[in-house]
Amino acid sequence: MFKSGKNRLDRDEIEQAKEKILEEYDHLIVRYMKPVSLKNAFLDRYLGAMRVRMDMDQFLHAEMTAVKELSRREETKEEELRAAKARRSERRKTKTEGFADRIIEENRQRIDKYPDLEFHSDASVEVKKMAGVLKFIDDEYWPAVDDILRRSSATLYSNSRLALEKSIYELATAKVGSASNRLSVYTTILGRFPRDYRALEREGQLYILSGAHFLHNLLTELAKMKESNNLDNDELIFVENVSEYVHNVIVDFRLVDLKPK
Repeated sequence: MFKSGKNRLDRDEIEQAKEKILEEYDHLIVRYMKPVSLKNAFLDRYLGAMRVRMDMDQFLHAEMTAVKELSRREETKEEELRAAKARRSERRKTKTEGFADRIIEENRQRIDKYPDLEFHSDASVEVKKMAGVLKFIDDEYWPAVDDILRRSSATLYSNSRLALEKSIYELATAKVGSASNRLSVYTTILGRFPRDYRALEREGQLYILSGAHFLHNLLTELAKMKESNNLDNDELIFVENVSEYVHNVIVDFRLVDLKPK
């Protein structure tokens, strides 16, 4: 488009070159949100060059070079801003993931001391630990706790004792995989391929929630035992030990707020 020497631009070519430069300014203004005054300043320079009969080939070539350089600089700044934003986002992501990983690891360490119930190799650590805790309570504490409840209840069929008995049976006594065990759906999903991991996570959470409700209810009944003044010294010590264990489980598994309604 631009010529030099004797082959000067004719009027149509000058007009085409002017419009091309105006297009470049429009692009600059719209894409990079630059002021319209840049375009108006070019038009002023163009009219001035026409009045003084300047070499329009050189003038328009210089103006095109200038506007393209402005666009190049803006594009470079935009790329640098995108890169900086991406770096900040990555740092935040890394920091967030690092924080989340640390919290998960701390939680794992808090429950690591509790027994596992190895009913399936692919079960989550939290579910295996909760099942292990409930099995331990069923084996080591529940028979004596149930005996005290039976003796201290106004009736053998008190609602609180029957509710606890039903819960510990479903959570820990019934064989894992049987229809009566709260882990039956969880183990069924584990046996399916491809696995529905969302459903698996949901069932695992439901089992832990059921375990949390049982532990809170058990702690409430243990507190009532201690307040009843119907325990001999050995029974009181036993109930206090069970209470401490259950309380620690609730804290370590982060179940404090998962109380039954």
